[in-house]
Amino acid sequence: MESLSYGAFIKHHRLASGYKSQRRLADATGISAATISRMEDGLNRPTPETLKELSKVLDTTSYTELMVVCGYWDKDELLDPGAVTNAMKDRSPLPDGKRAVSSNDMKLLGDLKKLADEYQMDLTDPKTFDMLKDALDLIKRVRGK
Repeated sequence: MESLSYGAFIKHHRLASGYKSQRRLADATGISAATISRMEDGLNRPTPETLKELSKVLDTTSYTELMVVCGYWDKDELLDPGAVTNAMKDRSPLPDGKRAVSSNDMKLLGDLKKLADEYQMDLTDPKTFDMLKDALDLIKRVRGK
């Protein structure tokens, strides 16, 4: 899909997910129809909390993709293992010297980014992300971790 404004993106995924009207999406999410209208018109950028609620019912997109399209997260940073490490260190409640992400996982993230770049895969696509997550889970089970 070519680049859409966040409003057009949300509208596209509302329709693709089977919500023919803003009112129906409002009923499903608890977000007012007026707020949905302003988001789709590009007048008000949705908050991360609003995007979380939308992601629960829009089955053709994901929270990650919504956060990227709305400008809260940078797609390239999400795919950069160094950025993941720094974010985990910043937010980790673990004592100094401990990492929430193992070095093996960081290497695997780097390998996934290389594969994504080589094969032009969009890791913000929910289907691609789920497929890779399943592959990572399988690798961890095989390794016994």
